[in-house]
Amino acid sequence: MASQLIKYSCVVSFLLTIWFCLPWDNVLIAYAPIIAIVLLGIYAVLSVLHGVATFNDCEYAKVSLQEEIKEARIDLAMKNLVKLD
Repeated sequence: MASQLIKYSCVVSFLLTIWFCLPWDNVLIAYAPIIAIVLLGIYAVLSVLHGVATFNDCEYAKVSLQEEIKEARIDLAMKNLVKLD
């Protein structure tokens, strides 16, 4: 089974081979790799922003975590490792 690096390397080498075989008279073809990298960066930024904007609050998880923290503090206080406030 091939790793992801090998798979992506094959795809990139295939695309680079096609790119080198194209006539370089057109400016779009000459700058295609740079344009692709810029578009990929824009897509990555927009994906992260969308994920942050649609992130759900988990009230139950928040309450559960706060209860676990209280229990841990009480347990540590019983073992004389910390002092309760």
